[in-house]
Amino acid sequence: MKTVIKLMLLCLLPFLGIAQDRNADSLEFDALVKSVQERQKAIKTEYSSKTAEQKKDSLYVKDVMARFNAVREEYINKCKDYYRSHPGSYIGLKAFSNVMVFEKDAGVLDSDFKHFNKEVRNTELGKSIAKKIKTLLNPEATGQTE
Repeated sequence: MKTVIKLMLLCLLPFLGIAQDRNADSLEFDALVKSVQERQKAIKTEYSSKTAEQKKDSLYVKDVMARFNAVREEYINKCKDYYRSHPGSYIGLKAFSNVMVFEKDAGVLDSDFKHFNKEVRNTELGKSIAKKIKTLLNPEATGQTE
């Protein structure tokens, strides 16, 4: 019985290491973007607290959007910095997927995605991203023309 348990643990150890790596990466990424996410939330909370009349004020709305867009751009840049410096990280891949929503240049996405190592690209998320990039690069082939 002890031999079976030892064998099971030996089989699980690589996965436990991956989980620990992901957790450490996740903590690092969360710390990197925490202040930006807090500022995004503060802007949303501020806007939500305004009256309907205040929300109609074009100068106020313009100011809020400018601040929100600046914070969003900072978030995108932090995500890019993270995933470019963590090509072997699943959390880096998740940061990349966050950026995909905002990056409209399929060539940039394709180039950045290729920097991830094969193990990361072959995850379920990696395969999904590869498929999306392929669609963006060649929408006619997938019937996704605009």
